[in-house]
Amino acid sequence: MTKQELRQYYLDRRRVCSENQIAEASAKINQLLINHLNDTTKHVHVFIPLPNSKEINIWSFIEYCWQQDIQTATSLTFFKPKRLEHSWFDSTTTFKPGVYGTVVPSPIKPVDLSVLDIVVVPLLCVDDSGNRIGYGQGFYDGFLAQLPTETKKIGVSLFEPIHETIKKDPWDIPLDAVISPVGLTDFTD
Repeated sequence: MTKQELRQYYLDRRRVCSENQIAEASAKINQLLINHLNDTTKHVHVFIPLPNSKEINIWSFIEYCWQQDIQTATSLTFFKPKRLEHSWFDSTTTFKPGVYGTVVPSPIKPVDLSVLDIVVVPLLCVDDSGNRIGYGQGFYDGFLAQLPTETKKIGVSLFEPIHETIKKDPWDIPLDAVISPVGLTDFTD
């Protein structure tokens, strides 16, 4: 299948998941994310799940990070020009509505990307080599390309990695690992 066909197929698969299935998968993925943290993890970048999108709800992981004094950052989406900016946030942060249902931390506290230990990446599907398919806008491609090589890029997915190879474009940055409800798949081995 082409990237667009895979994107549509996994969007359709996600749409038919019940709220209970999403909640159960989210709970498993949150626990696996927590288990992946170590004593040297100090700065984590996360996505804020879009409402009504059936994205994985990672708020339990975010709250755990706060309890462990791990700083959390998230993205702000801009369409003109197309880019992501990043801000730190914590339990005291308020959020304002952004574009397309996103939320924006207020106030914005800029992030030095070089300090990030882990980036949690939303996606629709990923292959056995860590090549992912997101929503097709290229926001995360540009962001991941800016990260130091030692920053771990961990995708979260409702579905296990697919065995079909996803065509890799020159700008695509593969993930280091993906976490699905069945476990963690490490692509760096």
